[in-house]
Amino acid sequence: MPEDFIVTHKDIYRILLVDDDDNFRKAHKRLLNLVHFSRLNAYFEVVDSGSADDAINKLRESPFDCVLLDYVMPGRDGLTCLKEMHYMSPDMPIILLTGAGNEQVAVDALKEGAMDYLIKGTLSLEMLERSIVNVITKAAMLKQLEDQRKQLLEVERHRVMIQTLGAACHHLSQPVTVLRTCMVMIKRKDDLSSETHEVIMKAYNAIETVCDILWKMNHVSTFTTEPYLEAFASGENNEILKLE
Repeated sequence: MPEDFIVTHKDIYRILLVDDDDNFRKAHKRLLNLVHFSRLNAYFEVVDSGSADDAINKLRESPFDCVLLDYVMPGRDGLTCLKEMHYMSPDMPIILLTGAGNEQVAVDALKEGAMDYLIKGTLSLEMLERSIVNVITKAAMLKQLEDQRKQLLEVERHRVMIQTLGAACHHLSQPVTVLRTCMVMIKRKDDLSSETHEVIMKAYNAIETVCDILWKMNHVSTFTTEPYLEAFASGENNEILKLE
């Protein structure tokens, strides 16, 4: 973890504690709610849940900064619940809790999206605090890295698009210039019928429009994309370019 990495500060971090053991759940909820965590300079607000189904419903109702999830629960095992929670909120850190150490469970939990794995029998408040703070910090760091990756991809996409526009202008400008010159010469003739002259003027105006578009494309510095209505109606992802 980079030493200079700073988590976006919050006064209170919301934790969802999921365990069917009432004594364990209530005791740790009480402890976590009372402690000030110096590394985050914040308190935890712990919401408890006694079943996987209730926990899933609580996640649907409001966001949480971290989930403490028991591995063994009636009706649905922790890994199944973990998988569903991770699908609902991919960026939310989840810590799996179990009553006994099992290396395979730990491996499976990490594969399904858990960020940490703790054994309840050896669990202390300090260990729990350290794990929660670490996964929250790691999740924030991963989100920041993903945001930076998306920004870099957008910058590269912008660069490639500008280069493509420049290349298109270069290849189109010469034939359009030839067409424009030919149309100017033709429309200056005196022996044209009114019908022919009208057609030529329409063609000339169309070429002028193309020239104007090429000029804008050649001088564009930024652009946005907008959904193309026909593609949007058909469910496709096509977009049109809006020059700025």
